[in-house]
Amino acid sequence: METAREATIWLIEEKLKWSDDDIKEKISANIFEKNSLGGMLAVLFNDSPYRAIENAYPGKFKPWDFKRISKKFWNMETAREATIWLIEEKLKWSDDDIKEKISANIFEKNSLGGMLAVLFNDSPYRAIENAYPGKFKPWELPSVPKKFWNMETAREATIWLIEEKLKWSDEDIKEKLTLNTFKENSLKSMLNYLFN
Repeated sequence: METAREATIWLIEEKLKWSDDDIKEKISANIFEKNSLGGMLAVLFNDSPYRAIENAYPGKFKPWDFKRISKKFWNMETAREATIWLIEEKLKWSDDDIKEKISANIFEKNSLGGMLAVLFNDSPYRAIENAYPGKFKPWELPSVPKKFWNMETAREATIWLIEEKLKWSDEDIKEKLTLNTFKENSLKSMLNYLFN
């Protein structure tokens, strides 16, 4: 592995003279092949450029840093790790930030759009739920999963709003409940979609 490490460092630093960003954008099995290192990549790293880079520069890059990542890489555990990394390390977001800002675009901008598409049908909520099970309700995030709202989910969201979030009594409901109550608690789309 030491020889492979030296060969990869030679390729990146001496032959190609690549920066870290170049590595993230351009590395591929084809680059190793063109530079007579295809056999090394196949035998030692199962044709994974990421594994070769990790061997040469341990801990410097995350697999999802690379523009080209195999769809086979993604599973629920790697997705959980990547989502936690995105929220806690890269963005340093609080729970409130997640509730206000998370979107498919955030995953896309941070090289996790493929993961979101492959495992979560482009649903940021499903990725967040995988990383932080039970921590957030779907309606607390800026957009709910496609086809989420039905009478059962609306019932659950309304009970959550009244009993858990607002902790209102029957009298409070009679006196205070308005359209604004739903708007301020990210449930306007539910009202529009199901209750006109």
